[in-house]
Amino acid sequence: MNKLFDQLRTSKLLIFCLFVLLSMSTGCDNSADRDGSTPMARVYDKFLYSNDLMDIIPTGLVGPDSSEIAKSYIDQWIKKQLLLKHAEFNLEEKNKDFTALIEDYRASLLIYEYKKQMLLDKVDTVVSNNQIEQYYSRNLQSFKLASSVVKALYVRINKSNTKVAEIRQLIGSNNESSFESLVNLCYQYADRFDFFEDEWVSLNQILQKIPDSPENENEFLSSNSLLETQDEEFIHFLQIHEFKRGGETAPVEYVRDKIQDLVRTQRKMEYLQDLEESIYQDAIQKNDFEIFE
Repeated sequence: MNKLFDQLRTSKLLIFCLFVLLSMSTGCDNSADRDGSTPMARVYDKFLYSNDLMDIIPTGLVGPDSSEIAKSYIDQWIKKQLLLKHAEFNLEEKNKDFTALIEDYRASLLIYEYKKQMLLDKVDTVVSNNQIEQYYSRNLQSFKLASSVVKALYVRINKSNTKVAEIRQLIGSNNESSFESLVNLCYQYADRFDFFEDEWVSLNQILQKIPDSPENENEFLSSNSLLETQDEEFIHFLQIHEFKRGGETAPVEYVRDKIQDLVRTQRKMEYLQDLEESIYQDAIQKNDFEIFE
C-alpha cells in the first residue's frame, strides 16, 4: 500500500477510499492503475489517483481532518471534470480552441521566470551612500515635499506628574547638559517620548497626537520652535529642531529608501534591456532567425 494509505491507515479517509474503490469496481479494473497508484474516483474516462492527493494532505495529518480534506478535494475534482465534459460537449469548435492562447500564456510565464532568475543572479541590489547622493543631486526636482517634515522632540506627560515643571524648564533650554537631563527624565516619567533628532518625520504625523494643534503649519514653523498644549489628562510638548516646508526639496535622508528602490528598479530595467538586445544580436550573428519579405 502506498505512502498515503500508510499515513491514513487508522483514519476515516481509509474507509472513505475503500468505499470509493468498491463503488467503482464494476467500472474499472487493474488497467486503471497508474504507476502503482490506486484510482480514487472516476468521471467518464478520467481517473483521480491516490498519488494526486499526496500533495494536498499535510505531512503527518491523520484522522477526521485528513478525511475531510481528501473528501473535499475529490468532490471538487469530480465537479470540475463534469463541468469540463459538458463544456466540451456543448461549446462550438471555434470556442474550444485555446491553443494559441495557452501557448502565449506559457511563453509569457517562461519569459517571466527566466527574467526573474536572471535578475536575482546578475543584478546588484546594494546601493551605496555615494550612489544615493549622486542620484539625489541629479534629480532634485523629483523630491519636492508634499508637506512639511521636521526633526523634533515630542513629550506627553500626565498633568498630575510632579516632574511637569522640571520638564517644562528643561525643554525650553538649549543647554546640552539640560538636554541630557530632559532625556533622562522623559524616559523615566513621560507617558510618551518620541525623539526624532536623527530622522526626518512628517509634521502632520506628530500634530495628529496633539490636541488643539496649529491649523497653519507654515505660520507655526515660522514663529515657534516650542509648542505646549494640553487635554483633560495630559500635557503635550513639541520642540522643533529643524524643518523643511512643503514644496521645498526633501532632505536626502528623508528620501533615502525611495532612492534605493528607484536605483534598483533602474538597474533592473537597464539589465533586462541589455539582456534582450544581447540575445537579439547574438541570434543575428548565428543566423537563428529570418524575416521573409
